[in-house]
Amino acid sequence: MTTSGPGPRPPRLGRLLLRLFAPGGLRQEIEGDLTEAWRRDKERVGSIRAGVRFVREAASPSLIRLRRQTRGMDLAPGTPLRARNGESILSALRRDLSYAIRLLTRTPGFATVVILSLALGIGPNTAIFSIVNGLFFRDRGVAEPETLVEIWEMGRDGRLNYTYYSVYEDILESTTDVFSDVAVYAPISARLEGDLGAAPILGELVSANFFHVLGVGASVGRTFLPEEGVTPGTHPVTVLSDRLFRQRFGSDPSVVGESVRINGRSYTVVGVADPTFRGKMVPGLEVDLWVPMMMYPHLKPNQMTSNGDVQMTGRLHPGTPPFRAMAALDAVAARIDDERGDSRFTFALGSYVLADYYFSPEMDGVITAMAALLLAVVGLVLLVACVNLAGFFLARAADRRREMSIRVAMGAGQGAILRQLLVESLVLAAVGGLIGLALGHVLVRFVTRIDFRLPMPVTLDLGLDGRVLAFTAFVTIGAGLLFGLVPALRASRAPVATVLRDESASAGGRGKTRTRNIMVGAQMALSMILLVGAGLFLRSFRTMAAIDVGFDTGPAAILNVDAASSGYDPQAMAGLYENIEREIRNNT
Repeated sequence: MTTSGPGPRPPRLGRLLLRLFAPGGLRQEIEGDLTEAWRRDKERVGSIRAGVRFVREAASPSLIRLRRQTRGMDLAPGTPLRARNGESILSALRRDLSYAIRLLTRTPGFATVVILSLALGIGPNTAIFSIVNGLFFRDRGVAEPETLVEIWEMGRDGRLNYTYYSVYEDILESTTDVFSDVAVYAPISARLEGDLGAAPILGELVSANFFHVLGVGASVGRTFLPEEGVTPGTHPVTVLSDRLFRQRFGSDPSVVGESVRINGRSYTVVGVADPTFRGKMVPGLEVDLWVPMMMYPHLKPNQMTSNGDVQMTGRLHPGTPPFRAMAALDAVAARIDDERGDSRFTFALGSYVLADYYFSPEMDGVITAMAALLLAVVGLVLLVACVNLAGFFLARAADRRREMSIRVAMGAGQGAILRQLLVESLVLAAVGGLIGLALGHVLVRFVTRIDFRLPMPVTLDLGLDGRVLAFTAFVTIGAGLLFGLVPALRASRAPVATVLRDESASAGGRGKTRTRNIMVGAQMALSMILLVGAGLFLRSFRTMAAIDVGFDTGPAAILNVDAASSGYDPQAMAGLYENIEREIRNNT
């Protein structure tokens, strides 16, 4: 600090006002800094204008407010100012928060621009993460997935394929030393009939031990009994999914024991599966009901002969490492290969631990890359918004240099100034994050209602949970720090010698210009990245649309007929398809 010395003195009125309004313990330091500023202004703009500025600053509302705030405090010269002796961090944060809210309510236009910019950046991030969360992080609904091994047949190209029921029987008999039990399941499409009409459903034919192997219980009733998986066609029973139980039967527990018609035949409902279990399909394809595998003569007549579309899951014995299971499966595959005697193809089995993958070894990499790309794109949008807001805050910090300098003159440390400005940024970020969370939820609901014309309905649980809330909170805090930190650092380091100076003074102007130029350059660079990325996306879509599929798609249509779900046996289905083909030819 500089003190007033011999030589010309500022106007008497200004010095009198300082005695009235400047805090007593800091009056000498404040007067010295103002006097130094007056002398420089006098040389630059003349005595009259310099005197007017001195008087105006001596009676500024900031000094009056500080005088009122420090009344009754011991402010010896050179002693740092404390709002309260021994004030706790929590009390200081509470005070900063209250001050930030009051300040922002006085600038509603600025606050609205910041909040909406953040909401538009955070909302898409929340929506994309909700989809990623629904695909990857939802509870599988099974017990100890790290001891469950998925078993597949290895195709000629090294890919994992479905296999035959006879392979399951071989594995079940030959791997008892590594697996405590092995279950088998196969997808089916069926028709559920009722008072509301017939509705297509997705189901699974499963072995009687299916729920036991997976560790899945029933929320109502029971699962399948061992005897229900022995003799073909003798036990028409079914376990409903929790979703079908709620949507079709209104969560009425009396449905257990009642009959439902599936593909024209009555099945007795014996239970409702645990709500967290949605079947063994890939995420998004929820199973509506389960039927014993031995009901294949009615639901899937070719299941045990020509259809190779079963999958298997084995439960390892406690303490058994997965590599032992692979060795046992290799032995089974070698024996089956010898029995087949097909020199053109070597039969092989593949496996993986369920807990190690969300989908499968083949799908995880592709879907993870797509999810990461989408998150990167929306993250870049948020980054551009943060850089833009940082420019706003830099301009606002320039307007508040006088306020910050007075605080420093009174002894407030850089840490206190930095904390106050960051609290202001985080308050805006918090409001923007809440609106962004709501916007993300709206976007998710919009996406789920789009008809993508898929062959099967895709259902994802995209509701808000702890992971989505934690992600949104993390993004919100990160955004607040990102756009608020640089302006706060600059404002907290304002030189005390420029207390109450006009912002057009030369001091600090070059540094501010350099920082703003950097922010503008960053905005332009990030915007170019977004534009290039958007161009690449459009080009990729055009390339995909122009792929030659090998036939004329113009007048072509695909007709999907599920005759089995309508009760046709194999012989009747052949006649049905011939009649359909003949009618189409006659009418085209």
